[in-house]
Amino acid sequence: MAAEFGHVGVVELLIASGAEVDLAAYDGSTPLLMAARNGYVTVVAALVHAKADANKARQDGTTPLTAAVKHGRTEVVKMLVARGGVGRAKLKELIGIAHTRRRWSLASLLATAAAKT
Repeated sequence: MAAEFGHVGVVELLIASGAEVDLAAYDGSTPLLMAARNGYVTVVAALVHAKADANKARQDGTTPLTAAVKHGRTEVVKMLVARGGVGRAKLKELIGIAHTRRRWSLASLLATAAAKT
């Protein structure tokens, strides 16, 4: 819940206490996915720094990066793409999602990343 609601101090305390950063909810949502979906950049940064799995998908296949693109969280998308590990095929899929949702700046950002892959 701390990640979902942007409570970075609580997230950092939990990480420091040894909490499992990839512990998933009933639907497979991880703290990173919830923070990415809601655009909490500082929480995403803390979880990424703690080595949360940025590719761990929810039961419906949604990853933290997919959630960030769907919800127009540009800064989170930049952070997760810069982290690396996103393949060209996934980037192309995300460009399609960005276009469908009329998130032109995100589509451009993702296209630039795909060109570098």
